[in-house]
Amino acid sequence: MTLAERLSGLLTGRSFRPRPPASSPLLFLHVPKTAGTSFRLGLVDALGARRCHFDYGIKQRITSKLVLQHAYRQPDLHELGQRLMRDGVGLLGGHFGYRKYAALFRADHVVAFCRHPREQLLSHYAHMCRHGGYRGDLAAFLDTAHGAGCQTRAFSGFALEGIGLLGVTERYADSLRLFESVYGLRIEARTLNVNPDADDDNDNDNAYQVPEALRERFEAAVAQDLPVWRRAGELLDARLAALDAGHTWVHGRLLAADSRSVNGFAWHAGDDAPVTLELRVNGEIRASDRAVHDRPHLRSWSVPRNAYVGFDFRGAGVFSPGDEVTVCVSGSGQLIGRAIIGDPAR
Repeated sequence: MTLAERLSGLLTGRSFRPRPPASSPLLFLHVPKTAGTSFRLGLVDALGARRCHFDYGIKQRITSKLVLQHAYRQPDLHELGQRLMRDGVGLLGGHFGYRKYAALFRADHVVAFCRHPREQLLSHYAHMCRHGGYRGDLAAFLDTAHGAGCQTRAFSGFALEGIGLLGVTERYADSLRLFESVYGLRIEARTLNVNPDADDDNDNDNAYQVPEALRERFEAAVAQDLPVWRRAGELLDARLAALDAGHTWVHGRLLAADSRSVNGFAWHAGDDAPVTLELRVNGEIRASDRAVHDRPHLRSWSVPRNAYVGFDFRGAGVFSPGDEVTVCVSGSGQLIGRAIIGDPAR
């Protein structure tokens, strides 16, 4: 942060935080039709065009030459990562699954948005018909890689709770406020890449209508991505509450809970200090543990502390069927997970 920025913050009341260092660029997973174009252009304004690279596929002009060379023509993602670091790149974004670049970017520097799958599917179908040369009907579209389950596949293999920031399209202003607090970058709220023929109130464009004969199948497709969208909203609520309360956010999740063990992972956002957690059984504090145990399945996702972020409350014969177990962050009380012994962890 420059002296001018500090003085400006004091005079205007704005809160400035350091931008992510060049060694920790952002990875923007642009899930189609989730306000990603608006957000991408905002990132370019905030970081500068020279520090932003994109991967929208080998046929798209927006895809960077560096990406074309090392991700498509002569694939070598390790070399791509080295070049991004040497060049001080601030962002790599585009249409791809998280897994593709997970090893190159810290999990707490990954950003994405989710949208209610009903609107996302219809908007994406209309966009593909207008600009992607798609000639199939909606029924056929649901069976493509762009159709049913698109948002779920984008994060395949990784817990949503571990992603640096997961915004919600319908709550774009809230998402941008949280983004600024986490990364110190102010993004202008704007609306781009919308269907000029669609009426936002009536949705009377034919491309946005679901034929009655397809209704049941379409709703089944919507259901595939509803858990992702709902969880994104829950996380946004919790993070905004933590922000307003002045608490540091902890990325964490309960992975398993049975009579022998209650375990999961947890790490501080932007801080490699281990997280201390407390276990409550039926409302009573039973134990505490630091999240320092190895979680090797997370290592390929570049989580902090080289994946030594696990917690494990063990107690054979201590947890009984029907017990309610709760894991919270010591101090802030942030809920990591709750489960009933004998039921799947949730």
